[in-house]
Amino acid sequence: MTDQELLNKMVEHGAAVRVQGLVIPVAAVRVGDGVLAFAEFFAHDQHHIHRIDFATTEQIDGRDLSLLNGDGERVAYLAPFETWPGIDANEFLATLGLWRSQMNDEKHRRRFEDFFKWQTAIK
Repeated sequence: MTDQELLNKMVEHGAAVRVQGLVIPVAAVRVGDGVLAFAEFFAHDQHHIHRIDFATTEQIDGRDLSLLNGDGERVAYLAPFETWPGIDANEFLATLGLWRSQMNDEKHRRRFEDFFKWQTAIK
């Protein structure tokens, strides 16, 4: 499975990323050319889009993904939401449900997808 396929699968299920000690729920993700970009739920400006540079990736049990810098140190870690201590599953699932409901509206989905592609600019 490619990294993008694994990430898509994780986001569809519900995932979060840990970056610099923060755990952030992920609404959309793209990876390419040593860059991972992700959006938080209900992203509407550039403050809700994050880019992480990395050198290599490491898939763990086909379920989690580590992003490593050139020295082999982890710069980010993505995993299904239920594996994160401290994330309230009920709250996460409720937010995920609201997000999916909004994305079911064709107008909102197209607007978000265009915004995300424009903000991330990953080839």
